[in-house]
Amino acid sequence: MPSPPVVPLRLQATVAGAERAFLAAAKSARPSGVGLVRDWKIVCTIDWPDTRPGNGIDVAICSDRIESSAMPQPRIIGWVWRQFAPARRYDRHGSTWLDIGFAGLSEAQDFFRLYHDVRVGLINPDVLSPVVSHSPAEVSALLVPARSTIRLDEGDIAATFGQPTDNGTRSLLDQYREATAGITHATVADKHARQRIGLDLLWRALSRRHAVSCQLTGLQEQAHLRVTHIKSWAASSDAERMDLSNVLVLTAHIDEAFGPGFVSFDDDGSLLVSSEFRDYCQLRELPFLATGHLRPKPNKFMQRYLAWHRAHVYRRAPSARIFTPNWLGSFQGHRGGSK
Repeated sequence: MPSPPVVPLRLQATVAGAERAFLAAAKSARPSGVGLVRDWKIVCTIDWPDTRPGNGIDVAICSDRIESSAMPQPRIIGWVWRQFAPARRYDRHGSTWLDIGFAGLSEAQDFFRLYHDVRVGLINPDVLSPVVSHSPAEVSALLVPARSTIRLDEGDIAATFGQPTDNGTRSLLDQYREATAGITHATVADKHARQRIGLDLLWRALSRRHAVSCQLTGLQEQAHLRVTHIKSWAASSDAERMDLSNVLVLTAHIDEAFGPGFVSFDDDGSLLVSSEFRDYCQLRELPFLATGHLRPKPNKFMQRYLAWHRAHVYRRAPSARIFTPNWLGSFQGHRGGSK
């Protein structure tokens, strides 16, 4: 069992940012730093007292263990190579590691924030280049547009809709199609009726599984709860609409923010808050929620729906984090090298 790391106070914010970026916990102590562990494997190491000459902090990423529901692994690796020109090395197990050196903590923190936004699909890594700043037109290009590359094929959807539910013979999808067989798609009223039937079936299925509560706040008062589709009802197929992996139970005010994209969720279920959310809450006199975490943790099927929501709905307003940081210009003397 890895020994627990001891992180100095001045480095705790940096390590926390790395944990969020790589969806891994700092559980492994090293002689000169910490290792971030996911699924019992070290995915990233951070070293600070014993670094390469000229570096204030060293970061090593296991490229074989990069994971993202929104961005293919080669695109993330390619971005790291283009942006930081890391040194490549191999461990005794044959895994590839990318070594990057940073002059100080602020540079490393900026990298972890940028890496997180690339991993969850908020920034298109293909248009990032190592320059000091971008024009307004380039800034808009950095925001990943609605993409057809994030698709949820019916064969890959969680098998919820294909499994028996109430009487052991009919799936949720079968029940929905049977209940809506006599309702056309001709009018808005027909579409609303079909949606109400689907939401009612989903609510019953959730209620049979466990006591229903808000997956973010834990609130159990049913009058304040809503069944929320991650990939919107309008954009989903019937199979996706009746897939429980595409459904969240949220309190009404969180549902109101999630629908238009003022909040979203990372692959591990942690809350992502748009810079517009605080103004949205103040305008509507709603409680402002800055942090939170979905319970239970999203499975791999829900992660794909969350990636769709981040790419198509989430309002990540442009901010300083979108620009390539100024420290890239002075990065030449702090590249990685073999240890």
